[in-house]
Amino acid sequence: MVVDQREDDEHPDLLEPIGAGGRATVWRAWHRGRVVAVKRPADGSPEAVERLEREARLAARIAHPRVLPVSAQLRTPDGPLLVQPYAIGGSLADRLARHGALAPCEAVQLAAQVAEALTAVHAAGIVHRDVKPANVLLDGAGGPLLADFGAAVTAREAAAGTRPAEGSPAYAAPETLTGHASPRADLFGLGATLYEALTGSLAATGDPGGAGIETRLRRSVPGLPPALTGLVASCLAADPEGRPDSAAVVRARLLELVEPLRNWQPDADAALAAWAAQDDPRVTRTFGPRPPRSVTPTPGSSAPSPLAVAVAAIATFVAPIAVAGLLT
Repeated sequence: MVVDQREDDEHPDLLEPIGAGGRATVWRAWHRGRVVAVKRPADGSPEAVERLEREARLAARIAHPRVLPVSAQLRTPDGPLLVQPYAIGGSLADRLARHGALAPCEAVQLAAQVAEALTAVHAAGIVHRDVKPANVLLDGAGGPLLADFGAAVTAREAAAGTRPAEGSPAYAAPETLTGHASPRADLFGLGATLYEALTGSLAATGDPGGAGIETRLRRSVPGLPPALTGLVASCLAADPEGRPDSAAVVRARLLELVEPLRNWQPDADAALAAWAAQDDPRVTRTFGPRPPRSVTPTPGSSAPSPLAVAVAAIATFVAPIAVAGLLT
């Protein structure tokens, strides 16, 4: 793909800001008869301008339907502008904030498509370094588009650590803090994104990867297949060597899980056990506080049986999921 570079023969009409970061802002705009997204430097500093121009060069090396392209780079008196297609579905982060976690089958399908995009990115010799829900945009059909190559580097730069560390701490692989990275660093971001899509919460805050991730995932979404929880945990391994070999491997393993998850239902026994243990905040919010072990009935009434308590708890867990399924 060759990015169209031209002087400003038709300046985009900026309509409203839709995103902002430390180095750039993104606007919904009207350009050449259509709605587009326009990215511009946050300021006129040489560093911000160079970063935007670099992003255009790297994006031009990738042509894949699941990677948001840069369709034009315009030079204007106010600095360079990147023109991109406008993703009418917003970002995955927006959707999770509005509606909560996705159904497991949908989350796995979406992650498989992002893994497919990453396969193309890595084949082009690029490491994205900032895979997260905010950088996964959604098209009109809800399909994902990997976006924002502002933190991206070439594979050679990533291995040498010649570019400063960037990315979002909650989704960044530990090794990227030193500026070093490999394509496996993007698998960490993918694992964190999938975890959040499944649970509606961040994967970790201080001790990423390993059995702790898998345990929290099983408790947050009781009944997920071990093949899925194990895959997410392996992507989030602190040691890059503990992660899958490639994005293509992750995609293949995710696709194997799609069919088994089509008719997935939460494991009621596991949900009740998690609720009784009360060691996961999400379970506590779902079921409410655990009742005392002994209940003294009021005059004229009787204490609820353990079976009744269990049925009520399970119904409380299953009903919201069923409703969410109808709304998605």
